[in-house]
Amino acid sequence: MKIYIYYVFATSSSDRVLKIKDLAETKEGQQIKPIRQMSGHKLKVCILKFSKDGRYLISAGYDRQIMIWDCSNGSLVTCLLGHSDAIFSMDISRDGSILCTGSVDFSIKIWNFGQLIKDKDDGKLDTVQRVTPSAK
Repeated sequence: MKIYIYYVFATSSSDRVLKIKDLAETKEGQQIKPIRQMSGHKLKVCILKFSKDGRYLISAGYDRQIMIWDCSNGSLVTCLLGHSDAIFSMDISRDGSILCTGSVDFSIKIWNFGQLIKDKDDGKLDTVQRVTPSAK
């Protein structure tokens, strides 16, 4: 059995620039420099998730946009729109095929990484703090 240890992580900060960093590329005592930088969000990014296969970084936040980035070159693959307020919660199904997002607009949206496939917005939800898909 192989054990994989991942040293790659993503950050976002007040400059709205997403940075992918690799600890394996950093010697002890050195500053951790980004291996990729992506810009596109107009407002603060609240949540980041890597796709299950690590090929994509998904970001969302106050600008109501869900951006899917190609980690290999930092390019924007697509931008998903549908929420009318900030997105604070996001998760990916175990099989990597479904993305769930939750917003302070009182809605939960289900995406297939290219388009909206389900919208739960019946006025009965409060601000959505967290979402997570089932085991599938």
